[in-house]
Amino acid sequence: MSARVLLSKTRLELAHLDDVIRIETETRQGSLGDSVFVRSLFQTFLAHRERRLGNLLQAVRSGDMREVRSHSHELKSACLAVGCERAAAISGKIEALARGDRNVKSRRRALVAAWCERLATELVELDAEVRRTIKLP
Repeated sequence: MSARVLLSKTRLELAHLDDVIRIETETRQGSLGDSVFVRSLFQTFLAHRERRLGNLLQAVRSGDMREVRSHSHELKSACLAVGCERAAAISGKIEALARGDRNVKSRRRALVAAWCERLATELVELDAEVRRTIKLP
């Protein structure tokens, strides 16, 4: 059974991992949570999620849009690596809003902050879904 069927399409899309998952689970006749690679991938992602989000939020508070771009890009890449397309899209939106002139107007800064709140919520919900689906502690 494909990993895409096992996970909510609103949070995770693991098509890019299907071959690895299929090989590992067929070899051991296990489930998605039995895949050593998938468990390791998500453990690493979750272990660094709070730090990455904290760095982004700190950059937003400081008003350093260059750092906001950098941290949102890092989060976008990490989310894409694990197949979290919604969080990646939100991170990409933050990255795009942080581009432009260095003297970002307060309206754009408020938009960036609002998107960061949405990203934080998405990552919390993702965390719960991953732990439940992959059976991580």
